[in-house]
Amino acid sequence: MDDDNAVTTKAFMAILGCLADELSESGLIDHASLDARLHATAELCDETGNAPVGSYLRLSGALLLQRHLH
Repeated sequence: MDDDNAVTTKAFMAILGCLADELSESGLIDHASLDARLHATAELCDETGNAPVGSYLRLSGALLLQRHLH
């Protein structure tokens, strides 16, 4: 993984972690499921060197839905 991509992946994981915290605190997703998803996402980032955009979109979409419903 090149330096630019490593920084992008770290930034992506930081954003994903913030979204995950909000989803957990809102009760929209349980902690065990969230931990498993984040672990799998981190492994995918490590293996491919790419931030999986689909994971970000699913979590951010769930957060937006939760905010809209409350």
